[in-house]
Amino acid sequence: MNTSGHEYPHGAMDRVLSAADGRKLPPDFALPHPSDYIEALTAIVPTAIADASVNASDVFGIGVDFASSTVIAAKI
Repeated sequence: MNTSGHEYPHGAMDRVLSAADGRKLPPDFALPHPSDYIEALTAIVPTAIADASVNASDVFGIGVDFASSTVIAAKI
């Protein structure tokens, strides 16, 4: 088992919805840029596998934790 982390390149959208139409967000509201999920996973997974010194073919599951109730589509 191993862990890894990656900063979201776009940070959090906490004032306006800059990934869409620029709409003002309500107070105490924050969202990540959608492409940040893919970029983070693309960086994290290979790093975690390399740091754990395992073969990628031996990995049968990946646990992912996000703040809030973020939904990620996955092909099973």
